[in-house]
Amino acid sequence: MLPDRKDVTMEVGFMDAYVRLLIQTCHKRKVAAMGGMSTAIPIKEDPKANEIAMAKVRADKSREVTAGHDGTWVAHPPICSIAMDVFNDGPNQYHVLRSQVVVAARDLLDTSVKGSITEDGVKGNVSAALETKNSLFTRPPSLLIGSKQCVSETGLHSHCSLSFPRSESPKYTLIGEEFQSAERTS
Repeated sequence: MLPDRKDVTMEVGFMDAYVRLLIQTCHKRKVAAMGGMSTAIPIKEDPKANEIAMAKVRADKSREVTAGHDGTWVAHPPICSIAMDVFNDGPNQYHVLRSQVVVAARDLLDTSVKGSITEDGVKGNVSAALETKNSLFTRPPSLLIGSKQCVSETGLHSHCSLSFPRSESPKYTLIGEEFQSAERTS
């Protein structure tokens, strides 16, 4: 199992590997590599909490532009100015080819993430999984859970972190650089 969602950041190994591979693949094909959505949103009723949240957004967008992303996704209109400030150095970064990047399947599968599994984290995952699955049928594709902006993928991530303990996870086996179903390898 992965630790609590708060510990599974974009800096952990498998997330960093996917970002490097995404940028390399997109730029090789002259396609914009888009960054993701920062979950922090403006907090109107608490100026101090808002300042902290916006600093997290700026750090997230700075990480994206440093990695080589060409643009980003924002979830809330006031975040646009932060994203524009960070991404304002040019129209794209197609020149950042990341040709030195070598990402193997094992890098994308390495779920050894520092952190802990807590009761609050499990409850948060259950809540996020249920709320986002419910929102697929009743609300727009993004919603607030606590003070975080979430999308339907959040529910999938939350559900997966609850569903697949490490001892049961190999439904597919890594052979060379390809995944094969467990039935095919036995």
